[in-house]
Amino acid sequence: MLKRLLVFLLAAFFAGNCAPAPASPIPTPTATPHSPLQTQGPYLLFTRDNQNLTIMDADGGGSTPIQLPDDGYIVARRNASLEYAISPDGKWLAYFTGSIDAPYDLALNVLRLEDQTTFQVAKLIAPGFPENLEPVKTSDPAELGTCTEAACRIRIIQLAFREGIGSMDWSPDSRSLAFAAQIDGPSSDVYIFSMEDRAMRRLVDDLENVLQIDWSPSGERILYQNSTAGLTYITAHIYVADPRGESSQSPDAIDSGKFWYEHGWITENVYLIAHGVEGAPPQNLLSLNTETGHVRDVWPYTAQSFATDHGNQTVVVSTIPGGYFNNAPDEGTYFIPIDGNYSKISDDRFVLFDGFREAQVFGWREDQIYSILLDGRIILIGPSEWNEYQPPIASPDQEWLFLLENQNRITLYSAETYEQIKAWNLDEILYRISWRPDSLGVFLLTNRYMYYLAIPDGEPVRLQDCFPNVRCPNRELVWLP
Repeated sequence: MLKRLLVFLLAAFFAGNCAPAPASPIPTPTATPHSPLQTQGPYLLFTRDNQNLTIMDADGGGSTPIQLPDDGYIVARRNASLEYAISPDGKWLAYFTGSIDAPYDLALNVLRLEDQTTFQVAKLIAPGFPENLEPVKTSDPAELGTCTEAACRIRIIQLAFREGIGSMDWSPDSRSLAFAAQIDGPSSDVYIFSMEDRAMRRLVDDLENVLQIDWSPSGERILYQNSTAGLTYITAHIYVADPRGESSQSPDAIDSGKFWYEHGWITENVYLIAHGVEGAPPQNLLSLNTETGHVRDVWPYTAQSFATDHGNQTVVVSTIPGGYFNNAPDEGTYFIPIDGNYSKISDDRFVLFDGFREAQVFGWREDQIYSILLDGRIILIGPSEWNEYQPPIASPDQEWLFLLENQNRITLYSAETYEQIKAWNLDEILYRISWRPDSLGVFLLTNRYMYYLAIPDGEPVRLQDCFPNVRCPNRELVWLP
């Protein structure tokens, strides 16, 4: 909610117009007939309804359907979506059966993509649910208000339980799956399932419900969030556990808050946390070292937006006018090393996106995209409409760069010189661009169709009509190695 409100305010603030450049028209395409897979990969995996999946060749030439068995489905939210359901090696897909509602038979399962064989990992809800939630912690009395009777407390705890019971994350080596489950009760906890011997063990033992799970890129730590339910708000708490421990752990909370959200990993063991308040932009950015448990202030002020430069372990922040802190720095854009002091890059403010190379991020301002270099150079690339779901996207080989110029038009640039190469106009609203791993083409999702476009001088080829049952923008695109 906070992010959507911020996007609206930023779009209103920076609204502007630019004249379009000439573009090659798209001929009326014809649908590509379905045929078996033609290559040995890599493959594109996507789902139209979180139950039926498709594996497609990297050029769209062939495809194979996959239907999850036993009424299986993928939960469409973070830490349980298709991206998180696929193991990093591309061999396994985690999915759910049953329901979080009565008869409370929710179960986690794994499907092997190669032969579509499947097995159950665990039933996620213990007998006696939801009454067995009674011992689970709730927020302070002020947050509970009049909800002090057992039945009322259980109802709000159950709402918090539902928020995180689908959370899961694969280990970087694909050997283990961490997931939330209420197996030993009364709260949901983090469990680890071994793919080698199919053994399961309880990692943590808390009296709070799991909200989210994040395995560190190094595989040496698991960062997880728990929640305590309140009548008005859910309070989140962040913890770090050692996945190699043989016995269950009860670590102390490292950070907590009613209005805060994590951002993600900056390095293999450093995590960026952003706080906020309802209806306001992010503020009080912190870095958490999951090896030492140390939390450090990165930007203890309000941020209009921020982006990360992973290679240099830095954060780039653009301020908001006035902010919420009396001693906040002047308006502008700042470069902040994770373990150092900030320095100002520019007096201008931008909506920031992560870049594609070291010492560089993207900035959006007045309907233009800029390359912002950490040495202070700011280079105009070209026109682009604000779209939080499709920021500038570079090819994996860093040779090409796509901008969504407006809702019907995309433009290809050289990622080295920012010279415009070609533009394409579409008849539908374009929502998403996904590069092939070899940088030879992209898949395009509009509000009606899926297209394949060869780079640099191809024309879009229509692959699928997403109507009438589903909208293309809802599709997740995941590349299998």
